[in-house]
Amino acid sequence: MRRYARGMTEKRTLFTTVQVAEILGIDRKSVQSAIMRGTLESELLSPRLRVVSQAAIDAYRANHLGQVGHPTRKKQRRKKATTEAVRATAAAEASGEAHEGDRP
Repeated sequence: MRRYARGMTEKRTLFTTVQVAEILGIDRKSVQSAIMRGTLESELLSPRLRVVSQAAIDAYRANHLGQVGHPTRKKQRRKKATTEAVRATAAAEASGEAHEGDRP
């Protein structure tokens, strides 16, 4: 039970990193890494003891557990007209043709 400054109390279940690792089925170091990255919320009770609430475990399970690697990025496609215009310009420069703006 935690006590707050205004005399209110809140009852929560808190788990150590080892217990969280057992609950989630992952390694203890993975739990510690998630805490350091900020993807798993925790509280520091003492310099050597971090605890995680059940709500934080549920949020981590819903948002991060089971994902492998980095999120994929959407590939940007070039517009076909732009690609053709670049090719036409390169061909014109290669053949030595003048551009419209180059004429006197």
